[in-house]
Amino acid sequence: MVSSLNETNAISNQVIKIKINNILDYFHKLFESEEHSDEIAAKLSSYITQRKLDLDMVINFIQNTTDDIHYTTLLGLFYEHKLKVENNQQFALQCYQRSAGFGDVYAQYLLGQCCFYGIGVAKNLHMTYYWYHQAAKSNNSAAQFELGNLYFDARDYMKAFHLFQQSAINGFYKSYSMLGLLYRFGGGTAKDEFKEFKCYLKSANYGNTIDQINLAICYKDVIGTRKSYHEALKWCKIAYKAGREEEKREITRLLRKLFESYFYF
Repeated sequence: MVSSLNETNAISNQVIKIKINNILDYFHKLFESEEHSDEIAAKLSSYITQRKLDLDMVINFIQNTTDDIHYTTLLGLFYEHKLKVENNQQFALQCYQRSAGFGDVYAQYLLGQCCFYGIGVAKNLHMTYYWYHQAAKSNNSAAQFELGNLYFDARDYMKAFHLFQQSAINGFYKSYSMLGLLYRFGGGTAKDEFKEFKCYLKSANYGNTIDQINLAICYKDVIGTRKSYHEALKWCKIAYKAGREEEKREITRLLRKLFESYFYF
């Protein structure tokens, strides 16, 4: 009887573990698709709800499973963003610290965010550099991008350029936007209008509204490509459809210039 009960519990735990691993896989997929941590948390919540998973059971299982650092990172995310638990940034930080110490790159990145924004700990730029660097060494594209931004703000454009390059190679499309900017003014590399244009094109095709506007400007002002009012107008329309209000105002000004230039010539 006892043996049968133990077998039933083992099977039940195995089923729960499979479900949690599916959640973990989805978390990693969201992370690699360049979502912010609050957006990741919201989508994780929807994912769990849609599959009618018992989040209380999931959290209880994770809390009693101490041998998987990835579970601990996930638990930290639940606590940071109040998914079925109270908002406890200090506990979230402890979860990230434990996982990061054992080499979980996602936790290292999230620790960098905590140190930068002051989540569960006082803001600390030195530790932000440290944790982003740890994750970047493991080819975490998001950490490479954030570390590149830190060096960019510190005007160390050579390091920034290298990190944005690595991040872009590893599939982080936002890095193309920064590479385009660096090619524009020759930060950390030689000025190159053609490479600037190509970077904006890649970023724009991934849906970056700002670079859709930049692309329209390139076609209007012959930056790295031929003059084309048709292409400029096309990218303005695409950007306007998805843009925020301030971006739409910028697009409206650009459209006005396009029409003035078109009728002038």
